[in-house]
Amino acid sequence: MFFLLPVLPAIPSNIHFLDISSAQARVTWELTNQNEDDLPDNITVQLYFKNGTLSSEYIANGIETELVLDLTPGTEYDLEMVSANVDGDSGRTQDTFKSVVGRKCTN
Repeated sequence: MFFLLPVLPAIPSNIHFLDISSAQARVTWELTNQNEDDLPDNITVQLYFKNGTLSSEYIANGIETELVLDLTPGTEYDLEMVSANVDGDSGRTQDTFKSVVGRKCTN
Protein backbone atom coordinates (compact mmCIF):
# COMPACT_ATOMS: atom_id res chain seq x y z
CA MET A 1 0.00 0.00 0.00
CA PHE A 2 1.35 3.42 -0.98
CA PHE A 3 0.71 6.63 0.86
CA LEU A 4 1.53 9.86 -0.85
CA LEU A 5 3.15 12.38 1.43
CA PRO A 6 1.91 15.95 1.10
CA VAL A 7 4.13 18.17 -1.01
CA LEU A 8 4.02 21.72 0.30
CA PRO A 9 4.56 24.56 -2.17
CA ALA A 10 7.77 26.50 -2.60
CA ILE A 11 8.38 29.37 -0.17
CA PRO A 12 8.45 32.88 -1.68
CA SER A 13 11.94 34.36 -1.15
CA ASN A 14 14.23 37.15 -2.35
CA ILE A 15 11.50 39.76 -1.97
CA HIS A 16 12.34 43.09 -3.62
CA PHE A 17 10.44 46.37 -3.67
CA LEU A 18 10.87 48.37 -6.89
CA ASP A 19 9.51 51.65 -8.23
CA ILE A 20 8.24 52.73 -4.82
CA SER A 21 6.20 55.93 -5.01
CA SER A 22 3.66 57.62 -2.78
CA ALA A 23 0.82 55.60 -4.35
CA GLN A 24 2.28 52.30 -5.57
CA ALA A 25 5.17 49.85 -5.35
CA ARG A 26 6.10 46.80 -7.36
CA VAL A 27 7.02 43.74 -5.32
CA THR A 28 8.91 40.83 -6.87
CA TRP A 29 9.86 37.43 -5.47
CA GLU A 30 11.28 34.03 -6.35
CA LEU A 31 10.03 30.56 -5.49
CA THR A 32 12.67 28.32 -3.91
CA ASN A 33 12.96 24.58 -4.59
CA GLN A 34 10.77 25.00 -7.63
CA ASN A 35 9.84 21.78 -9.40
CA GLU A 36 6.56 20.40 -10.68
CA ASP A 37 5.63 18.89 -7.32
CA ASP A 38 5.99 22.02 -5.21
CA LEU A 39 4.52 24.69 -7.49
CA PRO A 40 1.92 26.76 -5.64
CA ASP A 41 -1.66 27.15 -6.83
CA ASN A 42 -1.65 30.73 -5.54
CA ILE A 43 0.38 33.24 -3.59
CA THR A 44 -1.27 35.51 -1.05
CA VAL A 45 0.36 38.89 -0.39
CA GLN A 46 -0.90 40.79 2.65
CA LEU A 47 0.01 44.39 3.52
CA TYR A 48 -0.31 45.42 7.16
CA PHE A 49 -0.07 48.86 8.69
CA LYS A 50 2.54 49.03 11.48
CA ASN A 51 -0.23 48.78 14.09
CA GLY A 52 -1.04 45.29 12.78
CA THR A 53 -4.23 46.21 10.91
CA LEU A 54 -4.62 44.59 7.50
CA SER A 55 -4.34 47.25 4.79
CA SER A 56 -4.92 45.10 1.70
CA GLU A 57 -4.62 41.60 0.34
CA TYR A 58 -3.61 40.44 -3.13
CA ILE A 59 -3.79 36.95 -4.57
CA ALA A 60 -1.50 35.99 -7.45
CA ASN A 61 -1.59 32.76 -9.42
CA GLY A 62 1.19 30.29 -8.67
CA ILE A 63 3.38 31.23 -11.63
CA GLU A 64 3.39 35.00 -11.06
CA THR A 65 6.47 36.53 -9.45
CA GLU A 66 5.46 40.18 -9.18
CA LEU A 67 2.55 42.42 -8.22
CA VAL A 68 1.83 46.16 -8.12
CA LEU A 69 0.66 47.24 -4.67
CA ASP A 70 -1.53 50.29 -3.97
CA LEU A 71 -0.18 52.42 -1.11
CA THR A 72 -0.94 55.37 1.16
CA PRO A 73 1.74 58.13 0.98
CA GLY A 74 4.38 58.11 3.73
CA THR A 75 3.08 54.89 5.30
CA GLU A 76 5.26 52.07 6.59
CA TYR A 77 4.00 48.57 5.84
CA ASP A 78 4.74 45.04 6.90
CA LEU A 79 4.34 42.59 4.04
CA GLU A 80 3.62 38.88 4.42
CA MET A 81 3.60 36.33 1.62
CA VAL A 82 2.53 32.71 1.65
CA SER A 83 2.16 30.25 -1.20
CA ALA A 84 -0.45 27.49 -1.09
CA ASN A 85 -1.46 24.33 -2.90
CA VAL A 86 -3.91 21.50 -2.19
CA ASP A 87 -1.51 20.02 0.42
CA GLY A 88 -1.14 23.17 2.52
CA ASP A 89 0.88 26.35 2.71
CA SER A 90 4.57 27.18 2.61
CA GLY A 91 4.88 29.19 5.77
CA ARG A 92 5.13 32.97 5.73
CA THR A 93 7.83 35.22 4.32
CA GLN A 94 7.95 38.73 5.81
CA ASP A 95 9.48 42.10 4.95
CA THR A 96 8.95 45.82 5.71
CA PHE A 97 8.96 48.89 3.47
CA LYS A 98 7.73 52.49 3.44
CA SER A 99 5.95 54.45 0.71
CA VAL A 100 7.43 57.85 -0.06
CA VAL A 101 5.74 61.24 -0.02
CA GLY A 102 5.54 63.13 -3.31
CA ARG A 103 8.52 61.57 -5.10
CA LYS A 104 9.53 58.35 -6.77
CA CYS A 105 12.50 56.25 -5.74
CA THR A 106 13.90 52.81 -6.50
CA ASN A 107 14.73 50.46 -3.66
